[in-house]
Amino acid sequence: MKSSFYLVPVLVIFSLIGSAQAEPRIPDLILGGEWSSSCVSKDAVKRTACTQYVLGMRAVFTLWQLAEGGSPIVCINLDATTGQLIDVGRNFVRDNPRYRDIPVARVLFDAFHQAWPCERRGP
Repeated sequence: MKSSFYLVPVLVIFSLIGSAQAEPRIPDLILGGEWSSSCVSKDAVKRTACTQYVLGMRAVFTLWQLAEGGSPIVCINLDATTGQLIDVGRNFVRDNPRYRDIPVARVLFDAFHQAWPCERRGP
């Protein structure tokens, strides 16, 4: 009787581990080429996803700029439009084909850093 008392929790744990291994927890990454294509898609959902991704990245960089004691390296001009952000990202992918196969977060980081680097403050 005692042996089955300990065996049940062990079997439950192994079944949970087995199911966790069968279901990957890493989300699919959107690559630069896929993101760039979605920006000009006829599908409104894909175009919206393109726009929302850019706006999300802009929010991250803006918060980084405003963070007290932060040292941002991307300083997007506050007057930049969403269309300009998309153009900067798409042109970057076009001009740097290797970025088609890189996650779009990295693509936009590099594109925005190239377009809007922060001014270095004194020593």
